[in-house]
Amino acid sequence: MQIGPTRPVLVQTPNSFVALMTIQNIKMTFHSAHTEWHEALDAAGRFDTGDHVAGLGRWWLDRSGRRVALSAVAAGLLGIEAQPSLAACLDRVEPEDRAAVRAVFDRIMAGDDSVDGEFRVRLDGRGLRWLRLQQIDTPDTDTVASGILLDITAARNAAARERFNFTLTQYLVGTDSIDDAVVKILRLVCEELGWEWGAFWAFEENEDEEGLLRCRYSWQAPRQALAPFRQASARIRVTTAEGLVGAVWAAGEARWLEDVSGTPELLRTEEA
Repeated sequence: MQIGPTRPVLVQTPNSFVALMTIQNIKMTFHSAHTEWHEALDAAGRFDTGDHVAGLGRWWLDRSGRRVALSAVAAGLLGIEAQPSLAACLDRVEPEDRAAVRAVFDRIMAGDDSVDGEFRVRLDGRGLRWLRLQQIDTPDTDTVASGILLDITAARNAAARERFNFTLTQYLVGTDSIDDAVVKILRLVCEELGWEWGAFWAFEENEDEEGLLRCRYSWQAPRQALAPFRQASARIRVTTAEGLVGAVWAAGEARWLEDVSGTPELLRTEEA
């Protein structure tokens, strides 16, 4: 809406009479929200080529219709379709981060033009990823907000490694026994990676069970009901040819499983 000079306006009333009205100091410029939204949809398709190279995703949010448009890169980063609902945008977001992401959406819907937030998503075959959502100021439109989406997992992991190495050094310097050190390291690894439970497996020292691996140390996050799994882990003994633990030990390489419910190698599936 822009301010303009006073001028008379003819208005057709519902009764077919013509009334003479004066509107003072108002000149209206109207750009429909419908048009702005279709411009956003067109933009979502235009940015794909260069954005793929840069790994840059773009998003648009229609405040009036609560609609979302994503470039192909942004849709891939979130693991969802290109025109999802606001609720669908949370499908792959880690449960612990969803409240924060909802708060970001609420700020954008309320008219904020400087939103910046980081959150985690879990994608099939790619594991846990860190994303950063940034809003770009769009002074020419009030109805459609826009911004960029970046994968910051590498930067996050680098910072985590630096923090891990520093904390690990502190633990080792201030620890009197190997037992205390292992438990502290397990906790540190689990907290950095967001795991609820971690264990240290080693060969059994008992000569009668030589060559068998057992869970010698474990740690679990507070308020997690993992007692059956912890107890089963403490009881079990495996060779290097048995189960997931034995396979990882024999191969000397890490394994990442998104869903262990149908994994026959996990010998404690029922307890998990």
